[in-house]
Formats: sequence, C-alpha cells, structure tokens
Amino acid sequence: MPIMFPMAMIIISNQRLAERAQVAYNMRQPPAMDAALSKSVLAILKFAPLCLLFNGYWLMDNKQFFENSWAYKDKAHENMKSNHFIGFRVCQSSPMILAGILCLISVIVQMVVPEDQLKRMGFTMA
Repeated sequence: MPIMFPMAMIIISNQRLAERAQVAYNMRQPPAMDAALSKSVLAILKFAPLCLLFNGYWLMDNKQFFENSWAYKDKAHENMKSNHFIGFRVCQSSPMILAGILCLISVIVQMVVPEDQLKRMGFTMA
C-alpha cells in the first residue's frame, strides 16, 4: 500500500505535464475567459448539490441493501422489481431527503425571486 502513494504522485505529475504540453502545443493563444464563463458555470453548478442529495437518498433508502428484501422474477424475460419508491418514513435516509427538499426550495426561490429583491429583504444566495 505505501508504494501506491509515490506511484500515484508520479502518474499524476506525468499526466499533468503531458496535458500542459498538449494544451501549449494545440492552443497557441489563450482562450478568452470573461465573467460570462464564470456565471454560466455557477448557474450549472447550483444543481450539483441537488443531484448529490437525491442520489444519496436513493442509495441510502435502498431496501435491497439495508433491509435485505428482494423481489424475485418469475420468468427470465421479466424485469426485476426494486420495490424502491419514495416513502416518507423515519430511517437512515431521512436527513438526505429533508436536505434535498430544502436545497430544492432554495434553488427555486433563487430562480423565481430577482436577486436585487432578495438583497433588499436581507437575503443573499451568492
């Protein structure tokens, strides 16, 4: 296991050097980066926590993993039922769904209410 750390360092350094040389060879002039690029990235990245929270909820609420409940197939061509539906019960996945719902409400408020109005009310979601 300890030999993997120096190997990883060498591999990552080699990859970084090769990528930088490739970019320097292919891109003679640096790309134009302005505020529009940063704003578009931030607009897309505000949905990342939603995906993380709802995917984490789906994984933590999986009955096949945590409760060992299976639904067997009768025939080979049938799809296996997962018995995985959204159910509001108190379990290990409850904090994930609550945080996901709060984050979804926050994103919806940020999309609906103008930013200057939120600032006047004392809220900032930057």
